[in-house]
Amino acid sequence: MEADIDPSTITPEMLGTLLLNIFCPKTEVIKESTKILKKYFELHSCLGPLLSYATASTDDRIRLLACICLRKKLVNHWIVQDTSFKSTMKEVLLKAFVSETVPKVRENISYVIGVLAFLLIPNNEWPELFTIILSKCQNPDPNELQQGMLLLYAVCDCLDKDLEPLINSTVELLSKLINAKGCLILIVKTVNAMMKSGISEESLTKVATLLPELVKVAISSPNNDSLLHDIFDSLSDLVVTPKVLTPYLPMLIEVAISIAENKDDSKELRTVVLMFVDSVIDSKPKIVKEDKSILVRILNVGFEVAKEEKGDDNEDSPASAAIDLIERCALKIANKIVYPMIIERCENFMKSTEPQARSAALIILGASSKGIETPLKKNLESIIDVILQYVKDPSMEVQEACLITLCYFADYISSSFVKYHSKVLPSLLSEIENKPDKLKARILIALEIFCKNLEKEEIVQYLKPLLQLLVLYLNNPITY
Repeated sequence: MEADIDPSTITPEMLGTLLLNIFCPKTEVIKESTKILKKYFELHSCLGPLLSYATASTDDRIRLLACICLRKKLVNHWIVQDTSFKSTMKEVLLKAFVSETVPKVRENISYVIGVLAFLLIPNNEWPELFTIILSKCQNPDPNELQQGMLLLYAVCDCLDKDLEPLINSTVELLSKLINAKGCLILIVKTVNAMMKSGISEESLTKVATLLPELVKVAISSPNNDSLLHDIFDSLSDLVVTPKVLTPYLPMLIEVAISIAENKDDSKELRTVVLMFVDSVIDSKPKIVKEDKSILVRILNVGFEVAKEEKGDDNEDSPASAAIDLIERCALKIANKIVYPMIIERCENFMKSTEPQARSAALIILGASSKGIETPLKKNLESIIDVILQYVKDPSMEVQEACLITLCYFADYISSSFVKYHSKVLPSLLSEIENKPDKLKARILIALEIFCKNLEKEEIVQYLKPLLQLLVLYLNNPITY
């Protein structure tokens, strides 16, 4: 077919060919068919043929593709359809959903039904849909129950704020099904959809009553990483909503911290739970102020996780998330409470025979310095003396952490830190020649950050060695 064909001349048979062409191995065929389909889908009349292919084609691929296209175009073309077609579409979709044997196709039919619910339910034009969902969810047949839950999720995912009138009945239904076999994944997805919808705070509070049992069941389920990841990822967005999660936060923090310290769980899950706790401390630090045992637990686990491999600079990891969490505690919790806890743990880690522990302690101290600047300033000279010892640590990882910490200090507490230029600059300048290129680069960064905060009369005494370095590395760029 030619890409410039008049879309109004496309017959249902031609549409079938175009849909099939999308699976052709030839790129040019796919591109040409896509262009024609794009024009065809602008016609209001495209819905009928798409519905036929989505529900009646003998090719699984065509049914799936037609469902996806129908879901995308339904909102644009629904209002101009005649009453007869609208009624037929509801019936055809529900029958096809029940009879469909391919899980992925059935799932996508449910999404089409969800979009249709979005169009009809706000005006009470499809009351029988929830009767069907309720009937299936109360059926002891596992297949019927799965169908009911899939429909419920699809509807909740599409309705957004129009879900409001259905919250009470939906929460009541889900509370009865949490322990039902084979339902947990769909229940988690449904709860997440409701929590991310535009419903009121009062309704969100009702949804939140499901959390204790939901988390409990998810923890005890096998292969539960993705379930718990979805739960805590969604909860992170909800923390900022006042009062909704407050009654459950101690429990949720304990679950999150327990997951974070378990190295058998995936890195992705451990990272997201630490981010959740970070968001709690950011939005509701009062919960830690009221129960210091929670803070102790967070810091103990945070320090241990911070010892792990951090991955690339731009990559989320449990270790990076743990350091961010401790930094958040330093910023949000009163210095008189959090400072002694952080310093005590940093001191213990710095004495460790493990390079990873020494490295973690240094980076944590630097990352936290902005939040604990006031008490840190009182002991800053002795702390700087301790930190500079690690410029010569046997471990290159620890040396790098030392330099990163000096950069944090220069950035976060520059007004206090630069007073000790007579200790810091000579140490860095004397060490740079003996370091591998990676650490030379770190030293140059530290020097640049430090020197930009010095007064003119302070920096002049270091001009000669600094200029020599500048000329040297301009002529011999560092590569690593």
